[in-house]
Amino acid sequence: MHLSEYFSQSKARNHPIIFGAALIVAGLAATSGPVFASGPGQPQPTAEALDPDEAVIKVIVFPVAGVTGFWNDWHQPRDNGSRLHLGTDIAAPKLTPVLAAVSGTITRIGPDRGRAGNYLVLVDEDGWEYAYLHLNNDNPGTDDNAGPVELSLGPGIEVGVSVVAGQVLGFVGDSGNAETTVPHLHFEIRTTEREPINPFPSLETAWEMDIDRRCDGTTADLTSVLGRPAPAPHLVVTDNGSVVRVDGAESHGDLSALDLDAPIVAAASTAGGGGYWLLGADGGVFAFGRADFHGSIPGLLIATTTVEERHELSESLAIGDETIAVDIFPTPGGGGYWILMANGEVIEFGDAHPISRPPVELSAPASRLAVSSSGGAWIVAVDGGVFAVDGAPFHGSIPASPDIEAAEIVAIMSERNASGYTLVDATGLTYDFGESLTPTDHGSSQRCESSEVSDAVRLANGGHRILTTTGHIRAYGGRDPLDDTVGVGMAVALLVGPPVIGGLG
Repeated sequence: MHLSEYFSQSKARNHPIIFGAALIVAGLAATSGPVFASGPGQPQPTAEALDPDEAVIKVIVFPVAGVTGFWNDWHQPRDNGSRLHLGTDIAAPKLTPVLAAVSGTITRIGPDRGRAGNYLVLVDEDGWEYAYLHLNNDNPGTDDNAGPVELSLGPGIEVGVSVVAGQVLGFVGDSGNAETTVPHLHFEIRTTEREPINPFPSLETAWEMDIDRRCDGTTADLTSVLGRPAPAPHLVVTDNGSVVRVDGAESHGDLSALDLDAPIVAAASTAGGGGYWLLGADGGVFAFGRADFHGSIPGLLIATTTVEERHELSESLAIGDETIAVDIFPTPGGGGYWILMANGEVIEFGDAHPISRPPVELSAPASRLAVSSSGGAWIVAVDGGVFAVDGAPFHGSIPASPDIEAAEIVAIMSERNASGYTLVDATGLTYDFGESLTPTDHGSSQRCESSEVSDAVRLANGGHRILTTTGHIRAYGGRDPLDDTVGVGMAVALLVGPPVIGGLG
């Protein structure tokens, strides 16, 4: 079987496909492997840099999405022994996205008439180089060497652009001297002195660490790559209070320099997007930008006039011995907000009206709150129990659906007219109730494994985005921009545009 046929028939795998001699049989090792950075006029590798036993491991994102085959072909002879292979060839179907191995700046792009074909070079903040060779140069389904730049480079990729690790840089192809081989990416890592190191140990480590990789080997969605709208700016909030900007989003400050009394568990933005609130597990609220501070749970406890009142209030907000806040939802004008406690109690601040507690004791802690434009609200527990209070219509819940087995529920996305809502669990699976309809989801996206999902938001275009705890942002449905990745420790909330009352959880 030819390797290209193998890729098209491959199923999910959680480890590198080590082909060994199969690559040589297919012709890849015999004729491929351009030494892009060691061609005429480029520095030649030193003996130390070429040491095949040297194992320098860089922390990188695996640079090819989808099913791939790669093996340690470092220092193999090429062109009848006239040169050595100074990278790793990663075989994958044409138009498979290639990803930024690290955050950094694009310093070189071009078609090379020699061995490299279409290529680009990414440099990280320390000056290390990451070269990508043999990017696509064909129209889909052809080998015409006439593909547009949109099928070679990712959206917005040009010299001088800063990228984040995991961002789409381009697409696998067979340009340059790869025309006679299976499509593949030739990937190089070079030091600040531009000496090559063997990338295989770094790639192998990245593969083992990447638990959010696609397994189905699908190529890029060409209809969405061509003519794709500009990315929607958004912010990623972490448990230590950091606020990470993505796609040009405006940050108004964060808490990363502070030693917090409790981790951040949720966040919400103002209607105009000019500010946001961060919520701590102890009920502390931190306001930034045009978001006004209207009070917090610790402040509410302090404001009680007597010890007895304080004790009574503490007991009413606690599960066991702990007072735990889990979600924050702002009023339309930003003049107030509601804080949801783990026991189902909702505390109002500013111009927020009172919201009733569920009429029964929760069998699992509350996790999310969504408020309807009519004034009613939905309180969601981690087991998927939905409690419709104050006139909000009830459309169903996980415990009442015996055919559904869900992981912990992390988000609710409700319709604007309150005609339905979608619950999202920690694997990214979606569960529609009422007239809510979510066409695709993360849990069924055929990724090898899914890192835990921490948040989800509905977009105006009908799609939605999910955020994993590792900082991966995945887009589903609608005409949403390409996926993004930010390097964070523990991501807890995703802010995309203004919240929608009666719409967005």
